[in-house]
Amino acid sequence: RWLALPAIIALSAVVLGAVLYHTGTWLRLTAHVTAIRILGKAVPSPVKVAALVVALIVASATVAYFHVWF
Repeated sequence: RWLALPAIIALSAVVLGAVLYHTGTWLRLTAHVTAIRILGKAVPSPVKVAALVVALIVASATVAYFHVWF
């Protein structure tokens, strides 16, 4: 019952927004501070951000799978 209160739902939405904002800024920051070279050429930041987002999605899907089925 407590989780169905409108104030708690609004608070959860605000917290979710803050977590997503933090995740986005952290991924962009990580891409800027890491130096990855492949065959002597630096990997561009957008490619690193995309790779981090894919890794985040895979990790989240894996955790969700084990949470649901085990």
